[in-house]
Amino acid sequence: MPQSIAVFPAVGNLGSSVTSHLSALTDHSNLILVARNTSKIAVDDAHLRQADYENERSLQGVFDGAETLILVSYPSLQDDFRFEVHKRAINAAVGSGVKHIFYSSLAFGGESNKSVAQVMQAHLKTEAYLAELAQSGKILYTAIREGLYNESYPLYLSGYDIQNPADEVKIPHDGGGKGVAWASTDNLGEATAKLVAKVAGGDKSWAERVTNNMILLSGPKSYTLADTLAIISRKVGKDIKIKQVSVEEFSSQPHLLKALEFYSRNDDDPVAGAKDWTKRWANAYDAIQRGETTVTSNALEELLERKPISFEETIMNI
Repeated sequence: MPQSIAVFPAVGNLGSSVTSHLSALTDHSNLILVARNTSKIAVDDAHLRQADYENERSLQGVFDGAETLILVSYPSLQDDFRFEVHKRAINAAVGSGVKHIFYSSLAFGGESNKSVAQVMQAHLKTEAYLAELAQSGKILYTAIREGLYNESYPLYLSGYDIQNPADEVKIPHDGGGKGVAWASTDNLGEATAKLVAKVAGGDKSWAERVTNNMILLSGPKSYTLADTLAIISRKVGKDIKIKQVSVEEFSSQPHLLKALEFYSRNDDDPVAGAKDWTKRWANAYDAIQRGETTVTSNALEELLERKPISFEETIMNI
């Protein structure tokens, strides 16, 4: 009998992709699709349920009847809060009798359990918590280290706007050295869905490979930040330069302060708070320089059973 699979949240870039591909792999009656706003879920005949990471009460019982859960991570730089809401959802799943949790982690750190990147800390804590539960026999888990999205390049190029192309990118990095094994969001969503469907469907080979373990779904090729920008340069038809600046100058750029003002909106000095968060984000460049994101993997191609979409293809099709 096919397993019942829950996806939470079943919306957003990765969640929507996972849901779409999973719906093509299993009967919709086996799907429990959970989101804050279920009207955004376009899968007929699936079981739709409402829940919110930030509302602990809404998570109680929401995974009842599911044997497998695909837990898509909560987007935030606030690692303590991010881990706390992940823990809420995991505990709710355990309480509902879920047997196997597939958690969408991130590819900072490659295949290691260490990273200097602020954005990776909640993922590492979540992976460790799942491993702790597995060790005590409460759950099976798989940490899926999702590669850095092709579409997320602005995060690593000072918010670069391809629709309003500037001549220069100011980052605390020279653009060379180690790079990023970019992967497209939809390829990651498809591979995640296929992996879960294989394990839930009884594929022993994949189950043995990923149960109570981590799998890296990065792209097959690593691009330096200079390589990345060169592709964008070809797309926009102008030569864009990287200007290496200090973390202080990087974190003082108005557009970055505006992008992170959400985190400091309640501070006495929101601008200073936004600058602090921008500085924290800047350690992603240290992680890249250390080679944390340069690790390539063939697992993505194995699951897709074809070549993944390249970074060039993504950019040229924007």
